[in-house]
This record gives sequence, C-alpha cells and structure tokens, in this order.
Amino acid sequence: ALELHRRITVSFLPTAIKFHYIFNLRDLSNIFQAILFAKPDAIKTHHDLIRLYLHESERVYCDKLVDRTDIDMFTKLQREVAKKAFD
Repeated sequence: ALELHRRITVSFLPTAIKFHYIFNLRDLSNIFQAILFAKPDAIKTHHDLIRLYLHESERVYCDKLVDRTDIDMFTKLQREVAKKAFD
C-alpha cells in the first residue's frame, strides 16, 4: 500500500489543468477505512482481501484521474506493485 501511494505521488503531480492531483496520507487512510467496513464474511481468503484492496485503491486514486492516459498509467502502476507484493 505504501509503495503504490509513493509511486502515485511521484507519478501524478499537480499541474495547472490537473491541480487536484494532490495525494496524501488521507487517501491511504480512506483505502484502509473502506476495507475495515467490509463484512467479515465477504473476506474468506487472502485473495478476497487482495481483490478488495485493489478495488479500494482504484476507487480512491483512479477516481481523481481525469484522462485515459493517466488512468492507464495508474492501472500499470497498480499491477506492477501488486505483482511485486503479492506474488
């Protein structure tokens, strides 16, 4: 989670057009808060937890992105970090 957050803060910097590209620890907190709200029976295996984390990180970070190039770059970063962390 920290690696993905670090890579996002470095890769998506605010610009005049994308001034809302400000990522901070509150985003990371929102991911884990959403995971904690999941019902225990929804997470039966570690794969379920990983899928939930990936979904919530996409919801928090990707929802701020405004163009297809940035969304594709986020997806690539998320896959790289997940593969490294969970394989």
